[in-house]
Amino acid sequence: MKGNVSFSYLIIYSFGVTLGVCHTINGPTISLDYNYVPHTTVHDIENYEQLRTVTPENPTPLNPRRKGDELFIQPSRRQYLLMRDAGFSKMQIKQATEEAQHAARERNKGAKRLIRLDEMMANRRFRVSKRRAEAR
Repeated sequence: MKGNVSFSYLIIYSFGVTLGVCHTINGPTISLDYNYVPHTTVHDIENYEQLRTVTPENPTPLNPRRKGDELFIQPSRRQYLLMRDAGFSKMQIKQATEEAQHAARERNKGAKRLIRLDEMMANRRFRVSKRRAEAR
């Protein structure tokens, strides 16, 4: 049995940003802060979707839906946002970036070791099955 779900309004909470913990080699990472801004916004869902959709009547919506590469933030822009919105210094951002890069390199080393181990085990299984077949 297929059910229907509908929504009538949308509540938007705003969160601050902070240095993220994602292990990357591409600059500082941004995460949402745990504390949200007490200001919330309530919208009728139909009106909200109309306001963010590009139409002839609304060629430049306030908050248009973004896709794929539009969601990517350049490292220099992330650094700027962390300094402006979260109050981090360049030194703090640099240190966090170096730690993230180190963790990413270590993760890659571990992944390569696992791949080599998997290849060795597959090769050993092949040799064992080949010997068993020859013994028959």
